[in-house]
Amino acid sequence: MKKILITGSNGFIGSVLLSELKTLNFKIYTISRSNISSKLNLRGNFFDCQFVSKSLNEIKPNIIIHLAWETTPGLFYNSQNNQKWSKRTIEFIDEFYSLGGSKFIFMSTCEEYGSFENKNKPNELTICKPISNYGIQKHKVSSYLSKNYHEKKWIILRNYFVSGINEKNEKLITYMVNKLINKKPIILKRPNDIIDIIDVRDVTKIIKNLIKIDYSGILNIGTSFESSPIQLAKKLVKLYGSGEIIIDKNFDYAGTNKYIVSNNSKLINNLKLKTKYTVDDILETILEKHYV
Repeated sequence: MKKILITGSNGFIGSVLLSELKTLNFKIYTISRSNISSKLNLRGNFFDCQFVSKSLNEIKPNIIIHLAWETTPGLFYNSQNNQKWSKRTIEFIDEFYSLGGSKFIFMSTCEEYGSFENKNKPNELTICKPISNYGIQKHKVSSYLSKNYHEKKWIILRNYFVSGINEKNEKLITYMVNKLINKKPIILKRPNDIIDIIDVRDVTKIIKNLIKIDYSGILNIGTSFESSPIQLAKKLVKLYGSGEIIIDKNFDYAGTNKYIVSNNSKLINNLKLKTKYTVDDILETILEKHYV
């Protein structure tokens, strides 16, 4: 039986992915600092090189799904920890392929593309000019993987705004839902940014399907639909039945609105991996979970 190793399995995407992959005829292993990820969890720290090396040699996974990274809300974009993650991930990639691994799936980010001031939907061939430290270090790993292992199978997932149940309280939709439930105003600093939101259930379904097909390359993970924080807040207030929205006019962003929307034609048209859940589905799911 083939084997999959997942890092970051206790995270937001990882916890949903584990459930999604149960139907596959694979042995699913996880690396985690806790012991609750799966029956085949290897408990330890990803930055413990000796532990990880021993784990890889014992398992010899056919596929790795690397989700683990620095994700502390409000801090990860410019955290110096991103350098540590990129360096360690590159070492991880090298060791995986040296042991005969067949496919490395790397969860990256749309931040690889860089500036989002113009209404452009970048595709997978768009030249990357990352600005944030997070985007720079993710792109460093992507570039290394694609340049050094072009004859191997690998997938780079450039995800947009993944949302859904069990996301962190600081994430946009859950933040707004918690404000409504606690009878506090929703305060928006960037109300008119245009963003691309995709349900975590769609993301994990896409990963599952990518495991089953013979594909290698970069892939944008988004819906290509436009949403803005102010639109989302108004929809939530309507669904909930009450609530106050305040625009923080003291927050200076030089009057520019970001446009962070994917070109997902490769995902939808080429690979036929369609998304199921709409933004309204996400809002209703999160509101119902927290309200009930």
